[in-house]
Amino acid sequence: MEPFWLSAGNLIGFNRRAVTMTGEPHLVRDPDAVHAIAARPQHLWHYGVYRDLFDLASLYVEECDRRQAFLNGNKRTGFIAATAFIEGNGYIFQAPDRREQAIVLIEFANHRANRLDIANWLRDYSRPVTRRFKPGSYRQHGIYRFRLARARKGKFLVF
Repeated sequence: MEPFWLSAGNLIGFNRRAVTMTGEPHLVRDPDAVHAIAARPQHLWHYGVYRDLFDLASLYVEECDRRQAFLNGNKRTGFIAATAFIEGNGYIFQAPDRREQAIVLIEFANHRANRLDIANWLRDYSRPVTRRFKPGSYRQHGIYRFRLARARKGKFLVF
């Protein structure tokens, strides 16, 4: 089954939210780069290079950092996109404290961690949505639908 993909509009919304929370200006430097960031995981999935959701999610972090499509908040945007992608595809990301999130992003930015390290880190803190509740119960369907709807509308934030 094909994963739920993030659009360029999702990425722009994630960036706008991330930078306004810190008082920074929101500016898209390169709209074509935003579209390329959104398209790269899709292309690699369609050509069979990556089939693991966490490898695909880590591509959002890598591409946002590499392409620098926004004036500010590129790594934050990539991280938010990765977690939204995971949650939109049937996993729940159990975020560690903000300090650990910041350390992981700084390690990646300083080239002490690579995309595979990010993928493994995301995998370690994610768990699939379970079906342990009675069929049709609110807990089984309500929480998952709520998170999925938020991710699809670009309103999911980790920070």
